[in-house]
Amino acid sequence: MDKGHGQYLESRLVQEGITAANTNLANGTSPSLPSLSEAAQANMETFISQLLMELPAIRVDLFTSNAKPDRQIESFKPQDSLDSQVFELTLKKEGIVATAILEEGEFIVQKGSLARAEYIGRQNEKSYHWKHYNRLVEQGILVDQGKHKVFTQSYAFPSTSAAGAVCYGRSAAGPVAWKVKGTKQTYKDWEAEKLAQN
Repeated sequence: MDKGHGQYLESRLVQEGITAANTNLANGTSPSLPSLSEAAQANMETFISQLLMELPAIRVDLFTSNAKPDRQIESFKPQDSLDSQVFELTLKKEGIVATAILEEGEFIVQKGSLARAEYIGRQNEKSYHWKHYNRLVEQGILVDQGKHKVFTQSYAFPSTSAAGAVCYGRSAAGPVAWKVKGTKQTYKDWEAEKLAQN
């Protein structure tokens, strides 16, 4: 690789990072693509594709987008396994209803789910859910809708508690706040039941 290849790599990875929107970039500039031959660009794109495929395997998720394609809950068929189910969270007093799918280990709050209009929980350095909430607002994933915020696209959270905290606008005990859709069974009890069966 020469300097031009390095600049191409930098520019493309900054683009990928901005698209994934998983972190705030300290560098506010987006470097432009240098002039490379068509063959050199093709080689670099192949290298970048391999890199983006291998990084998640070593738990570098910076370039993996948490925004997910929309799913129709009605057409989702939960498997009889520990990593597939539809859950619901409600906060009746606030009129908040959110739906999430657990699929292949990802807890994905679905497009159209509601969240509190603002984060009212603790906002200090020891807590991070408020930062997550604010980042989703900045990214346009959470937008104002009447007296709530609404998810404009489906979004994968690292845990049920993180998903619950964003919806509640304060810390939440996710394993008991989320319930199997249409039942009173908590995520915690459902998970224990599935573990006992396996």
